[in-house]
Amino acid sequence: MRRDGAGPIAMLAVLGILMTVGGCGAGASPAQDTPILLVIKSEGARDGFVRSDGFVRVVGNGPAVGDLDAARRGLGLRMFYSFSLREIPADAVILSVTLRVFQEGRLGRPFASLGELRVDHVNPGDSLDPADYAGNTLEANIGSLFREFVLSYASLSVDASVGRDRHEGRVRSWFRLGFPRDSNLDGGNDALLLNDGENSRRSHKLPLLEVIYRRP
Repeated sequence: MRRDGAGPIAMLAVLGILMTVGGCGAGASPAQDTPILLVIKSEGARDGFVRSDGFVRVVGNGPAVGDLDAARRGLGLRMFYSFSLREIPADAVILSVTLRVFQEGRLGRPFASLGELRVDHVNPGDSLDPADYAGNTLEANIGSLFREFVLSYASLSVDASVGRDRHEGRVRSWFRLGFPRDSNLDGGNDALLLNDGENSRRSHKLPLLEVIYRRP
């Protein structure tokens, strides 16, 4: 398999996977039956969060999801990630698509207080606005990304979501991360700290969409 992007190259070699980088030119053309891994970084200019009070932040945000009860009781926070699909060849036969997000830290006890972190497939268009906190949903709860705090990446299969976006002519796939409870109304913040395409947390653990495909 060939790889487009960043990742564990040693493992790819063992699996016979070729790799290329999303947004950068591909290398030599692989054999038609060779799987290709395309790693797409999230779009820093579009990633962001929306609060339940309608506040939206994209550029220079502190990526997180959960509640901000210390600021205002009942104030919820949901995180959004956008991935360009333009790097995927039009004739690509997609074998799998995986969303990968890194847990950077936490405030309070988000999982004990709010539940497991769920992912919605959404369509905010080109940019976020207050209505996206709960609206513009294509499919709710396509899976759980995190159930407990571990300083690591977690993965979720999003084959159907990306396939639908391509079929319906969208040029990017959007995902909204949120807990089933907006807040536990305890007066303290319970939030999961994440990163974004701008690398706001400075960890370089960027949100990724890993697409494995082959050429017809």
